[in-house]
Amino acid sequence: MEKLRAVVGASVLVLALAGCVQSTPTVDFGPRTIEATEPSAECRAAGDAALAGIEGVYSYLNAAYAQAEADGSISPEESSALFELENQASDDIEAAVAPTYTACQTAGEWLGLVRAQPGIVESTSGEAITDQTLEWHCPYYPDTAVCRDAAAQGIEFEPLR
Repeated sequence: MEKLRAVVGASVLVLALAGCVQSTPTVDFGPRTIEATEPSAECRAAGDAALAGIEGVYSYLNAAYAQAEADGSISPEESSALFELENQASDDIEAAVAPTYTACQTAGEWLGLVRAQPGIVESTSGEAITDQTLEWHCPYYPDTAVCRDAAAQGIEFEPLR
C-alpha cells in the first residue's frame, strides 16, 4: 500500500507540474469599461504623425549615444549633455503625442487609435491599453475632448495643468 501511495503521489505531482508548465499566465492590464472605437481619418493621421515624431526622437537619441560611446567612454560633459538631450526628447515625445488628444474626439476613439498603434503611448501591446492608460495620460490633457469624455464616462484623474 505504501508503494502504491508513493506511485500515485508521484504521478499526481508530475501531472500538476506538467499542468503548471504548459499553462499560460493571464495578465490583467486593468479595467476596460470604455469601448475602443474605430478612429477617424483625422485621429489616425495624428497617430501616424505621433509615431513618426517618436521615431525621430529615438533616432536622434540613438545617434547621440552612439557618438558619445564611439570615443570609448562618456565624459562628465557628454553625460550632462546626454541628460539634457533626454529631457528634450521627453518634451519632443509629448509634443508629438499631444495632437492625438485633440484630433480624436472621444475616449473610445483615442483608445481605438492607441490599441492599433500602441507605440504612441510607448507600449508594445495593444492589449495593455486600458482605462488606466487614460488615467495616466489625461492629467496632462484634461481640457481635451478625449479626456473630458473619459471623465464623463467615469475615468478619474487629477488635472496637472
